Amino acid sequence: EIDRSRLLIEKSVISVLTFSQQSKTSIIDLHYISSVSRDLERMVDSVIMVDRDENLFLKKILKIIEDISNLLENPENLNYSSVIELDKSIVGIKSPEIANIKAYGKRRIKRNLISISEVLFDWALTKLIDKKGNQNE
Repeated sequence: EIDRSRLLIEKSVISVLTFSQQSKTSIIDLHYISSVSRDLERMVDSVIMVDRDENLFLKKILKIIEDISNLLENPENLNYSSVIELDKSIVGIKSPEIANIKAYGKRRIKRNLISISEVLFDWALTKLIDKKGNQNE
């Protein structure tokens, strides 16, 4: 399901770029959405490696995913302050020593979440620069 969603997002981005279609979402926003979806897919692929008894870890991940979802559903709340708060939550996840495949999966999950927060930070700064540029015109 996630693979199909990511594929549809990629097709939408390519379609808008190729056919110059009008869209409610700007091209740069589509680019960032595409980047986030790619990292989310990678993260979810690693979640299947985590034991079900890792409740605390999974709850932290779920909370972070909910925060990401809220930022994506309400782009007006996407700013560098909200992304910094998200990043603090991600950094708060303990990175396990890689002793087995399950620990490696947890490390990959954290790495993908960090990548998502970097994309969201870039997106927030892009929005801020666009806003400042529009005010100066």
